[in-house]
Amino acid sequence: MLSKSVLIGIITTASLLLIGCGGETAISQAELPNYGLVISGVSDYGEDIDTDRHDDAIQAGIAYINGKVRTIATSSVNLKPGDYDIQVGLRCGDSRTCRPGKAYKITVKAGYRYVLKPDGVYVSNRSIPRDKTKEARYNPNM
Repeated sequence: MLSKSVLIGIITTASLLLIGCGGETAISQAELPNYGLVISGVSDYGEDIDTDRHDDAIQAGIAYINGKVRTIATSSVNLKPGDYDIQVGLRCGDSRTCRPGKAYKITVKAGYRYVLKPDGVYVSNRSIPRDKTKEARYNPNM
């Protein structure tokens, strides 16, 4: 049986390792307008999450950014403005077992929301809820 102090040390070390491995830091609410928000609108079957007819379909996580595997695939990610190659992970339990989905090449701008769909990317103002705004098809020249 381990003592309480040893257990606390192990838990603290494990927590720090998990945070460090994530590679992402928390962004304050005040800083969010300086980032673009990318959301997966793809099911883990590679279909539109809003119309997928599979009973067990779930939202595919964003698993690859610029060819690098993310430690944890999430349904959305805040990115600094810039050019990105993004892929969702299909039919996986975690990022390392994901089958890469379609590649999306987008130039992220601050203050916008980018929704990845099987037929392309849709853009809107991130400060307005999705159900209250009209999403336009992404145009790299905008």
